[in-house]
Amino acid sequence: MDNFSDYFNSTLLSDVHQDEKFVDTWIIVVFFIFLTIGMCLNLVVFLVLLQTKRNGILSTVLQLAGIDVITTYVAVMEIWALNHHSWCFSENICPIFLGSEILFNTLILYLTICINFHVISKSNLHEFEMQNSIKNPLTANNDDDDDSSKSLIGRTSNQKSYRNITINYQNKKSSISVIFPSVLLWFICLSISIPEFSLSSAVKLKNHFTMCTVVDIYFNKLMQHLLVVFRILIPLPLLLLLMITVAAMYLRSKKVDDDTGKNILDKKTENIKSILVFSFILSAIGVISSFPRQFISVMHLMNQKFENDNIVGFKMVPLENVFTSYLIITIIGIIYYSAGTFRGILYVVMLPEMKNVLRYKITFCNNRNNNKNSI
Repeated sequence: MDNFSDYFNSTLLSDVHQDEKFVDTWIIVVFFIFLTIGMCLNLVVFLVLLQTKRNGILSTVLQLAGIDVITTYVAVMEIWALNHHSWCFSENICPIFLGSEILFNTLILYLTICINFHVISKSNLHEFEMQNSIKNPLTANNDDDDDSSKSLIGRTSNQKSYRNITINYQNKKSSISVIFPSVLLWFICLSISIPEFSLSSAVKLKNHFTMCTVVDIYFNKLMQHLLVVFRILIPLPLLLLLMITVAAMYLRSKKVDDDTGKNILDKKTENIKSILVFSFILSAIGVISSFPRQFISVMHLMNQKFENDNIVGFKMVPLENVFTSYLIITIIGIIYYSAGTFRGILYVVMLPEMKNVLRYKITFCNNRNNNKNSI
């Protein structure tokens, strides 16, 4: 480490950041306030879901909300370091920062993909139930049907037994587990981030310039290529494809709903539509916020020369970029981390299950307060 620092201190670093511009302080302050609002929203969502029975999409939202809360400290350090054009925190925090940045930001992308797959599966299952409800008169609810006005007491025991079996069968099918995909995603993302946790270090150079990077040129190059594959080439095209699929399924669900008319699954149909819209907007937030950041990462790798005698070869995203200036990187970073606040708003406003949980919690608290006052 000392040899590395001594060598590059002897190089011409005096003009490296001389002409660089800074983002205005008030913009950084406004961004930190906006980030804090998002952290509070995600923390509320996380705590509410933590106390609630959850499966499927709510389990994945719980993970996303928790990650967005933790990622706040990553965002603050990254934007602050970028605007100062140097690593300005403790040297011991450097490995934690780089490893956490890779772990959590990669998880956000893949958990968003996981939500899309879950929503698509849930929508397909609902369409299957809709088709069965049309064929099976016990699940239909037509106003013209004479049997619909009869009491269930007037039905035979065989009919009751058949009806009970059908409902239990549907409930069993409607449960789609996300435990295995979540465990797999965490394992993959941890595997990618472990080299950063173990190999990253902060190196002090001349003019009070400190670089947070992987000093070993081989692992530096290897990590940057791996990140391009696992954070750009695989997730972003897949996320775009899933957005198109979700949009097509939403349009198809509207057409199916118009063709089939009213039945007892109408309320569930509206929930499925809301979840499809939620999934599409969540994916759009991920793509819009990630694309500029990943684009300059690819361009950085294409323009970087990995040489032991050149400091450019040791620069790593997101704190360094040979393709563009610190000003552009900082602005793109602000846009990227603002997505966490938008996700928090989306959970509360658009997700039907989340609205039901919040409504139940508020009603429960009000009833408990009323009971205390009455006593």
